[in-house]
Amino acid sequence: LTSGSVFSGLRDLWLPMIGGVLAVKAIGLSDAYFIGQLGEEPLAAVSYTFPITMLLISLAIGLSSGASSVLSRRIGASANKDDKKAIVLGTMALSLGLAIIMGVIGALVIGSVFSLMGASGDILADATSYMQIWFAGALFLILPIVANGLLRATGDGISPAVLMSGIAVLNIAINPLLIFGVGIFPDLGMHGAAVATVFARAVATLGAIALLMHKDLLSVSLQRLKDSVRDWSEIVRIAAPASLSTSLNPF
Repeated sequence: LTSGSVFSGLRDLWLPMIGGVLAVKAIGLSDAYFIGQLGEEPLAAVSYTFPITMLLISLAIGLSSGASSVLSRRIGASANKDDKKAIVLGTMALSLGLAIIMGVIGALVIGSVFSLMGASGDILADATSYMQIWFAGALFLILPIVANGLLRATGDGISPAVLMSGIAVLNIAINPLLIFGVGIFPDLGMHGAAVATVFARAVATLGAIALLMHKDLLSVSLQRLKDSVRDWSEIVRIAAPASLSTSLNPF
């Protein structure tokens, strides 16, 4: 990012991400299509979850922006390998902690949130159960998004795009298997879409961690984790307003 033309640098990050973002957006369309075949009430129930899931993703994107900004500027300032590893490890640890907090709080209050939105009866019960599955896998939602931001900070636009596309393909492929109970798969109804999402993102999380380790950006060390805490305030300083701005639309 410190050599070559600005246009080529932006192009190499921007073009692959178009495909990745479109692929991820297709997951919601897939969920609606398959769940719609179950009837009106399941489709209504999953429709209540869309703004909530968009809100969670927006918060994760904000955290990813903060981490990407800090790491890319350190790389531009010729940071050494240990410093870069400390930022990556600290960011992943911070993301893990926030995911756990988000998952616990979300699972406790989501029923009340849907009630305020107007859901009731079976629709309320189905939407609440759907999101509780999401919240149980909150760390798999946040970690790959943050890891993608860290990878882009190194100038790599291809790997995150491939990872995002892989999430979408896997998720869409197993959606009907779990929703309708094809072959050895259980018939989970609309909740099968949530299980498929968590599973696909869990695979993506493992893939993202493997990529970070392959690029020699991530290794676990207690001392390095302690050193990384000093970067949290800088990450949050950028992530907080970024999360707020991106979450306004789903809110």
